[in-house]
Amino acid sequence: MKGRSPKPTHLKLLMGNPSRTPIKKEPKPKQRRKCPAPPDWLNEYAKAEWRRVAPAAHRLGLLTPMDEGPFAAYCVRTGHLMMAEVAMIEIGKVDGAEGMLVRGTYNQLVVNPLMKVSAEAATSMLRIAEQFGMTPAARARIDAAKLVDTKAQDAEEASEETKEERAFAYMR
Repeated sequence: MKGRSPKPTHLKLLMGNPSRTPIKKEPKPKQRRKCPAPPDWLNEYAKAEWRRVAPAAHRLGLLTPMDEGPFAAYCVRTGHLMMAEVAMIEIGKVDGAEGMLVRGTYNQLVVNPLMKVSAEAATSMLRIAEQFGMTPAARARIDAAKLVDTKAQDAEEASEETKEERAFAYMR
């Protein structure tokens, strides 16, 4: 598929619709009541990123059961980036140059292969983060007023539900 990838509906609604083209209804999976715990198979760096970012993503409705896989991929790539950077710091303590350079086969200085691992992890991590609206550029395109309105509407709907629940509880 060529061209831009389609924007998720929730980001379209938050960013506004200057072209006034009709926005297709997108199936919205049911969100869990509580923020999900990180999957067991994530490494410790990825789990730490999950615990850092998942609560905010869950509050914004961006972490439904269908989104957990892509979100885990974001955390895995962030973990790979962190592991590569930590390894380069450790190498740098021994060889200097902050671990960006290492000795090659003939004792010459060459670029550390972990630099490529780090760069690839950062690239894919940022690509996935953009899908969740987690980069400054993605957030700049979001209309904050609409986000506040959405949150107020969600709170209002929740209070209406509790009023109905109380009414039914009274009748029992």
